[in-house]
Amino acid sequence: MRAVRVRSAAGGQRSGDGGRPGRVDDGRLLRVGDGRDEAWVTDGEQSVAERDDGGPAAADRAESRRGEGGLLRGLLRGGSQVPAVQAGADGGGRRRRSQGAQRGGSSPALVITRDDHLLDVILAAAASCGSEPVVAREAPQIRRIWARAPLVLIGADMAPRVAGMGLLARTDVHIVGDDADSAAGWSVPLGASALVLPEHSGYLPALLTRAQGGRTASALTVDVMSGSGGVGGSTLAGVLAQRCAEGGLSSVLVDLDPCSGGADLLFGAEHEPGWRWCDLASASGTVGDLSGRLPRMCGVDLLATARGRGDSARALPGPDAMRAVLGALARSYQVVVLDGPEPADLSGSGNAVRLVVVAAEVRSVMSARARVAHHGWQDAQVVIRTGRDFPLAPGAVSDSLGLPVAGVIGSDPRLPAASRVGEPPARAARRRYLRQVDSLIEAVMADA
Repeated sequence: MRAVRVRSAAGGQRSGDGGRPGRVDDGRLLRVGDGRDEAWVTDGEQSVAERDDGGPAAADRAESRRGEGGLLRGLLRGGSQVPAVQAGADGGGRRRRSQGAQRGGSSPALVITRDDHLLDVILAAAASCGSEPVVAREAPQIRRIWARAPLVLIGADMAPRVAGMGLLARTDVHIVGDDADSAAGWSVPLGASALVLPEHSGYLPALLTRAQGGRTASALTVDVMSGSGGVGGSTLAGVLAQRCAEGGLSSVLVDLDPCSGGADLLFGAEHEPGWRWCDLASASGTVGDLSGRLPRMCGVDLLATARGRGDSARALPGPDAMRAVLGALARSYQVVVLDGPEPADLSGSGNAVRLVVVAAEVRSVMSARARVAHHGWQDAQVVIRTGRDFPLAPGAVSDSLGLPVAGVIGSDPRLPAASRVGEPPARAARRRYLRQVDSLIEAVMADA
């Protein structure tokens, strides 16, 4: 695991030690994470540039794919992970990318510059949105790629040379530089718009995303809310994430309730290394790939609040940081399971499949009705908990709430005992419970 080096557009140097969040000297880039595993995040609209190398994290994912969950493979349409830029460092510490084509079959964006500082800024933006542009500096390569590239970014240092090559006129060409007069001066001869850094840095991820067909998020997001206390909503969320991982889908479980017992405790992962919500409190704008950065247990990555770091560590971050992180998770994983209702002030809340867990008894139904109304979940589906103490028929629960039934889940006496000792729930559950959860996953994916 390594963090791609990012230099600020104004050339500031990094500050901050000991794994705590730090800023570059110009005050724009923020560091998140701790120790070696860190990333650089803008506090405006600039990008994170980070990348994992595979290795142990990839091996964990492979080991988690057991045959029992094989029926889930292929159910997630278009669910491949969006890759981030693979970057290395040469002897002088400058980042370079290989001259390969972008994954997914489409032509990559074209970057034309010899300015290493400018290249750093552009590749950081590309890494944040999973784009892999080709960097060209010689005339033959520029001519070969010019017409078919969906986007061309020309550094102001190379604009005179490109203008003199007599290339065919085309759209989606932009001059990028830190001097407004120089960039604007070459925009007319090249029929290009001018992007001045750092003022226009926030436009780069949007341009690169559009160039690769607008592929920004590929995850199925499932938001699980307990209709009342004690119905096993958090346990069900954990089993959903775990069964998807066992079926070969990269999965993350996100704890959205700072007052809950915690998703990490449910899996016995409270001491596992990785980032918690407090480590991502400064995230903003477009955040890079988070897979491999979070605590992992049984093939499931976990994002929960921290423990033992004071009351502030238990709180969730503000809306901007949460929006940036949830967006990154949707690009980094195939399945995102939210334990608790996503805050209403987040723009992505309407994209999730919403499940309300309701026990088949009167008080739980009345509580669920109030919570659905409070959170505006009129498009939710109901997961009905049945058992000896829950006498209502599933149809009566559905009619009372005015919501369709997504699945019926029975009681499993092994799960409460497992949660008390931090045993991952799908490992402890009986086969009957797991079959019911698998049916629920199939139903959710079929409707997604």
